[in-house]
Amino acid sequence: MATNHGFRRADRVETALQRAVSAILQRELTVELPCLVTVTAVKVSTDLRHADVLLACFGDEEAASKAFEMLKEQRRQIRAVLPRYAPMKYVPELHLRRDKLVAQGTRVVGELGRLVAEADARSEIDGD
Repeated sequence: MATNHGFRRADRVETALQRAVSAILQRELTVELPCLVTVTAVKVSTDLRHADVLLACFGDEEAASKAFEMLKEQRRQIRAVLPRYAPMKYVPELHLRRDKLVAQGTRVVGELGRLVAEADARSEIDGD
């Protein structure tokens, strides 16, 4: 009897799809995106026919929105190339979603860093 070590097949498919879509964005995309985009997660339906691809777009809101719209226009091309990167019986329909939490977290960390630097600068001035 084969054991799956606690992983669902969908978990393996999600991981494979995340890696594949990331590689496609790096190597196969025919458009130049205005900001950095990364695939943060992929969630597949129970029948493996649909996949929600969560994308984080790093940059100002205008560039991030434009990049996401450009990717939505490239969705069919991404899906067409997908079998070369992640061979599977059925190529899932891709549903692109923006993952705003990662970008927000990055902005918060950047703002905290700025505040700490300002506090350090003030303490140096006050300490002199």
